[in-house]
Parts: sequence; C-alpha cells; structure tokens
Amino acid sequence: MAFRQRLYWLCGTILLAAAGAGRAEDFPVYPQAVYDEALSRKSLDEAARVGIGGTIARSIAYRTPAPFAAVLAFYRGIGQEYAMAGRSADHRLVLPAEILPGPDRRPAERPSEVTLQQAFFILDGAADLASSKRWLMIARPIVGSMSIERLPQNGLRFRYGELRQETAIAYIELRR
Repeated sequence: MAFRQRLYWLCGTILLAAAGAGRAEDFPVYPQAVYDEALSRKSLDEAARVGIGGTIARSIAYRTPAPFAAVLAFYRGIGQEYAMAGRSADHRLVLPAEILPGPDRRPAERPSEVTLQQAFFILDGAADLASSKRWLMIARPIVGSMSIERLPQNGLRFRYGELRQETAIAYIELRR
C-alpha cells in the first residue's frame, strides 16, 4: 500500500468521525443516520495524537445500522466514487495486525481478523483524494479504538477494539 493510501486508510480508521460544529449543509445525510458527538470528540483527539488533526478544517460524522451496501448505493449518485488501489470490488480491506520491514526494505503486512468495508466519494470534482479538499468516507464496522505499538526495526503492531456493527458516514473538509 503506497504512503498516501496508508494515510487515507489511517484517516478513515481513526477519523470515522471528527469534531465539527455544523451539520450536513454540504452533503445529503443518509436517511435515519444519526450524528455521534462522543465519537466525534474521541476521533479528533486521536487525529491530534498522531499529528494529522491540523489538516482537518471540518468533519461531520454520522452512524447508521443500515448495511454498507445500502449506504454505498445512496451516495453513488451524489459524489464521484474513488477506487482505492488494492481494494476488492466489494470494498473489503483486511486491516493489518502488523507492518514489518520486508527483506527488500518494503513493508510487509500481516493481516488481522478485522475486515473493514470502506468507500470514498470526492465531492469537489478533484481527480483523486490527494488533491480533494472535500470528500466523504463510509465504513463498516466502526472501529471505536485502535492502538499502535512500535516494534523493533521500525515495525508496527495494530490492535483494534470496540468494533460496532454500524456504518459510519464522515464528511471531511481539509485545509490546503
């Protein structure tokens, strides 16, 4: 996974929501989705802890018990779906348990038992997420907590907790 893809995966995992004063003036909210203020505060704290909180101008997050496929279908008509490299057609991503330096100095991943479905939608007409200022992410399940442990020789171990079988919807606006 390339660096930018890792960054968006990390953002999507820990920023399933981030604090935002407003509500959904910039995108339609999935019917019956509810704003989750507690998750919003916690996620913004996590973003600041890993050093990416300063790039977020605004984020508004919601959650719904609706299946991922239903939420995906709703947003397909609203934004340009961005196909993340390396994702299967059903948007599944097995989260890594560890990332270790490989023999050729490229990172090697050991998969965890956590499978995330995640999709991104560009809302400002940009060519890709790296150049977009406004985008939408949907994900299921909601990963309520994640810890990262440093391993010898620049390796990382990830632990995921508080998995909620709900679909998160996050509108993200970045400073550029």
